[in-house]
Amino acid sequence: MAHSLDRELTGYLAGHQAEGGVELAGGEIAQHVGGDALAEADLDARVRSAESREQPWDVEAAGRQERSDPDAPPEDAAKLVDFLACGVELREHAAGASGDRVSCVGRGYAAAGALEQRGAELLFEPSDLMRQRRLGDVELLGRAREMAVPVHRFHASQLSELHPAIVSHDRFCENYVLPRSISAGILDLMTTNRRPSAPDSLSVLEEGKAAIEWVARYLDRVEELPVLAQVQPGEIRSRLPASPPEEGEPFSAVLRDLDEVLLPGITHWQHPRFFAYFSVTASRPGILAELLAAALNPIAILWRTAPASTELEDLVLDWVSQLLGLPEHWHGHLEDSASTSTLAAIIAARRVNGGQAVLCSEHAHSSVDKAARMLGLELRKVPCDESFRIRPEALDLTDAAAVVATVGTTSTTSVDPVAAIAEACREAGVWLHVDAAYAGSAMVCPELRWAFDGVERADSLVVNAHKWMFTPMDCSMLWTSRPDDFRAAFSLIPEYLRTPDSEDALSLSEYGPALGRRFRSLKLWAVLRCYGRTGLQERIRRAVALAELFEGWVRAEPGWELCAPRPFSVVCFRHEGSDRQNEALLERVNSSGEIFISHTRLDGRYVLRLAIGHESTTEDHVRHAWEVLREHAEWPGRDA
Repeated sequence: MAHSLDRELTGYLAGHQAEGGVELAGGEIAQHVGGDALAEADLDARVRSAESREQPWDVEAAGRQERSDPDAPPEDAAKLVDFLACGVELREHAAGASGDRVSCVGRGYAAAGALEQRGAELLFEPSDLMRQRRLGDVELLGRAREMAVPVHRFHASQLSELHPAIVSHDRFCENYVLPRSISAGILDLMTTNRRPSAPDSLSVLEEGKAAIEWVARYLDRVEELPVLAQVQPGEIRSRLPASPPEEGEPFSAVLRDLDEVLLPGITHWQHPRFFAYFSVTASRPGILAELLAAALNPIAILWRTAPASTELEDLVLDWVSQLLGLPEHWHGHLEDSASTSTLAAIIAARRVNGGQAVLCSEHAHSSVDKAARMLGLELRKVPCDESFRIRPEALDLTDAAAVVATVGTTSTTSVDPVAAIAEACREAGVWLHVDAAYAGSAMVCPELRWAFDGVERADSLVVNAHKWMFTPMDCSMLWTSRPDDFRAAFSLIPEYLRTPDSEDALSLSEYGPALGRRFRSLKLWAVLRCYGRTGLQERIRRAVALAELFEGWVRAEPGWELCAPRPFSVVCFRHEGSDRQNEALLERVNSSGEIFISHTRLDGRYVLRLAIGHESTTEDHVRHAWEVLREHAEWPGRDA
């Protein structure tokens, strides 16, 4: 076939634009295949007949037909395309890929297969468009997807992977016309049915199943692993390549290195004998919801970019507000951590009253110190009483922007007298922010709600769902009784993000530092739905009861002492002897891998902390921790 389609087809495309592409009239293109052209009406009839076939493709039947007579030429254009695409689909099935398709373009081409003596030419769609359409929807109308681009020929030898019945058709193989924008590499991918790299060809079902099975095995066996990572600084990195791979790797290689290289460097926060800092849980509902959120990947910069994510976040914050007994009118949203939540609250406070100082307990979380430093504000640490609670009478609110009161301090989980602090702040016009990152979740239990006395008078409150509400990390709940002040502090809408005011007010990026917001609410929603109020209460009460049990063992054992009151599930204690001896004791028990605990300093003394919070922790685990502590406390080689 010696027809020059380059000039004529390019001119036609340039002059006939339609929505989504160009529709080529059958009579015009039929002239290019030589001989007597079929009547245009006949062409149209053949095209309509081909388009009406809506049955899904029977891949196995196509494979049987291919095996029985691979060289049999197709009878008409529809079968020509079916052979072509079925051949691709069969190769995809064998290779574990899916989604690519090759379509016949041009209404004239749809009938050209019926003129077997004259041959046919196909215009193949770019691979990105092929991936967007399912194989069963072969398009015979003929829409050119690349508008008004020059075209050139590729020899049939470059398309040798096509169905044998097509590549053996002498007239058909004389020329192939493709858009010039398709590079040789893309053409090769199209014709050999290969994908660009491992991530694109990864099977979510196959590799996803392997990943889920890995997670299930890990959660089932985590108790068998040492709690604290048994590696030295730099050891994990030294076992990994210094440079990224040139070519993509299968996901199985990632799982292999996770097992062999990374897992030894994991300190297992999911371990039931993890008792350091604040013991947390990434529950199974939360883990699965994180997978779903990552798959959906909504970016909530505005309400309209993620309506479901935005409105679900509003809902779950309202649900938790009800569970904790908070005022109905409070506005809530999610941040990544209590550090960000506290920073946001102090920013709003400074804008409202112009104060230049932040006040908190000497046992408040270090995030308050960091926020004051970042904002260039003075930090005033307020002395505490014998129970490590802030002393309201010691507050100096001169030129203060905010006071940060704590319900559940980091060292001892003591509870500041929020009601008295709130009264002092009201009189001085100072913002009150309450940090209940750890203990706030416990307010789901009515018998513990005494700790929230006065919280209803706060200007803002933070509770971390990822601490004691069994939600995977980075789910910090921030409420305020002054949402207009938050919005005034953080609203900044460039023209390219401007939407109607009714939408802007719903965009949660208006109420905090971050513009891009991920779908955090899905995991919290999953936990709330799967556990319910009673499930949360049961787990929190069990942790408090186990802490009380451990506290009793320490109290009753000679040579050990309790160092602070225990309002929730953290016990502060130490063994007789010097600070150095207690520090060495902590290092020995942690190095054993049997348990992991942390420490603090109270009244200048080194104190051990045992925090209970993981949902799978039982009395046996706590008893084992006590046995390990007693054993290593009597270790013959302990430091003097």
